Amino acid sequence: MIIDCAVYQDGRRLDLKPTAAEARRVSEERSDSFAWVGLYEPKEEEFEDVRQAFGLHELAVEDAIKAQQRPKLEVYGDSLFIVLKPTLYVPAEHDVQVGEILLFVGRKFIVSVRHGEVGELIGVRKTIESRPDLLKHGPSAVVYAILDNVVDGYRKVVNDLEDQIQEEIEAEVLLPNGKAGPEEIYTMKREVLEFHSASAPLVEPVERLARMRVGFVDETIAQYLNDVQDHLLKVVSDVHRFREILSNAMELHLSSTSARLNQTLSQLTIIASLFLPLTFLSGFFGMNFGWLVDHIGSFWTFATAVFVMAVTVLIQLVIFRRRGLLG
Repeated sequence: MIIDCAVYQDGRRLDLKPTAAEARRVSEERSDSFAWVGLYEPKEEEFEDVRQAFGLHELAVEDAIKAQQRPKLEVYGDSLFIVLKPTLYVPAEHDVQVGEILLFVGRKFIVSVRHGEVGELIGVRKTIESRPDLLKHGPSAVVYAILDNVVDGYRKVVNDLEDQIQEEIEAEVLLPNGKAGPEEIYTMKREVLEFHSASAPLVEPVERLARMRVGFVDETIAQYLNDVQDHLLKVVSDVHRFREILSNAMELHLSSTSARLNQTLSQLTIIASLFLPLTFLSGFFGMNFGWLVDHIGSFWTFATAVFVMAVTVLIQLVIFRRRGLLG
């Protein structure tokens, strides 16, 4: 469905409520003007009028309707096709939610298509409409505003992820009885990887726009896009850092688990070693042979056997202590 359709001239919105075809016609007739059509999860038949009005390439239109695209920038004749993946992190659910924004950009128009609940553009439209000094530079100003909003969303996700990693992963792993187990670490790694898949591929398209390697980018707007690129590179760097931290946390958890297991096995081995001679002595003298039983009939014989067992245990403890097996 079409959320909004407007024509801008000299950075200000014209008082019109046009259809897609009318918006294209008005923008072509007036100098320093362009049309912006915003759609939300359009059906093929709903998108047909927009496609015909702006002459959009059928392959790009198919991608825009089906969504589920990776972040990219493609050139189709005299227009650009840009795919963005806005994100939102819900700490309570350990969930990175990902939306999708697809942009068709020409010299006199921009068509934005949004899928999912994340990445609404109503606020972006209001923000850029309050900046006629930028909006007068054409569709590339809208591209900048949308990119800036998406990357700002990435920065917020980075902050939320960093707080949760520090509080629930790093701190807990270092505690002797920490609650962070392999399931929690793996879940966080999966969310970080999903966030990386949404943000990292956008670096190359933003660089092409900022360096004006494709058409329709105003020189003034390119300077603002450079700032967006810097923020995006910082985000990607932080994501790499998170992946490294989580990998180290998993290794530390496995190492500490292995160390505790070895300590437990060592203690059990010591206990078994202490009882081994006792079991032998008690078993040997407990055999029911007549000649043996006849000679083990007094209290002092029993006391001597217990004394020998005690001395055996003491000698073993001294040996274990000298070898550092008792801690």
